[in-house]
Amino acid sequence: MGSSLVYVIVLNFNGLKHLKYCIPNVLEGTYENFRVLLVDNGSTDNSLEFAKKFRQVEVIENNENLGFSGGVNVGIKRALLQGADFIALLNNDSMVEKQWIEKALRVFAGCGFLLRMTKLA
Repeated sequence: MGSSLVYVIVLNFNGLKHLKYCIPNVLEGTYENFRVLLVDNGSTDNSLEFAKKFRQVEVIENNENLGFSGGVNVGIKRALLQGADFIALLNNDSMVEKQWIEKALRVFAGCGFLLRMTKLA
């Protein structure tokens, strides 16, 4: 599983204030074979300009807000075309542990998908 290609899809709409934390946090991950794909749903708050500063982040620009499912579907299609073995979906306000991909792969090794879970207080 260490060589499995994992695509992390971050969906965004006018979430610059969240992306400032989310993108650097995700890029700190220790798993070696992952790519970050930001799908932007027509933001007008400079989210795209910020995301494009990170050479490790591939950006897809939608001209309009396709909603959650529409935006995610665009990202999933791109990830599958690029050969993703696993796909993780994150909202733009997500924060993850450095080894979250490794941990998720161990748990979901036979499922073919990853889940993002949040602890509720």
